[in-house]
Amino acid sequence: MRAAIKVKGDVSGQIAVGNNISQKMRHDSTPVTDSERAELHALLSELRAHVAAAAPPEQVDGALERIDELAESVTAAEPEIGTVRYVLRWFRRNIPALAGTVQKLVLNPLLSRIVGAAGDVAAADFEQFLHDIAT
Repeated sequence: MRAAIKVKGDVSGQIAVGNNISQKMRHDSTPVTDSERAELHALLSELRAHVAAAAPPEQVDGALERIDELAESVTAAEPEIGTVRYVLRWFRRNIPALAGTVQKLVLNPLLSRIVGAAGDVAAADFEQFLHDIAT
C-alpha cells in the first residue's frame, strides 16, 4: 500500500506516515508558568490581528468572535476542546484561507503543553482532537 502526502503552508513538527501508526502526546502536568501564559496571549493577539487584517470585511466580526471564543477556551482552567474543534471547523467552512493560520496556533506545542497541564482528561481530549484533525 502506498501513501500520498501533501503538505501546504508553513508547517513544522512531527509527522508519521504509514499503516497502523499511533502517536501519543506526552503531557506535562507541572503548573503553567506566567511566561508560558504570556507567550500564549501573545500568540492569540497575533492571530487576532492577522484575522482582523486578512478576513473578508463582511466576515471580520464573526471571525474575531471565533478567535475570542478560542482564546477563552484555551486559557480556561479546564480547556474546552469542543470549542477549539468548533472554531477550527468554522474557519474551514467560512474563511478557508485563514483556517491554516488558526490550525497553526492549535498545533503549537505551547498549546499542547498548557492543555496537558490542565490534567489527564483535558490532555486525552486534546490528543484525540489532534488525531482527528490529522486524519
